[in-house]
Amino acid sequence: MSPKRHTTSVSSTAPARKHKGKVSSNALRQAVARRRLEERREAELLRQHLFDVFADE
Repeated sequence: MSPKRHTTSVSSTAPARKHKGKVSSNALRQAVARRRLEERREAELLRQHLFDVFADE
């Protein structure tokens, strides 16, 4: 009697993702939002620094 061989395809072992496109678009949207927030913070810091420099004169 030959031993049983367990053959599995890659697709059967991969996790099922019903909303793959939606997940990646949500991740992209969040990354863009984080970047915009960071840019706004940097711009505000620059404005504050310029205000401080010119206010001292």
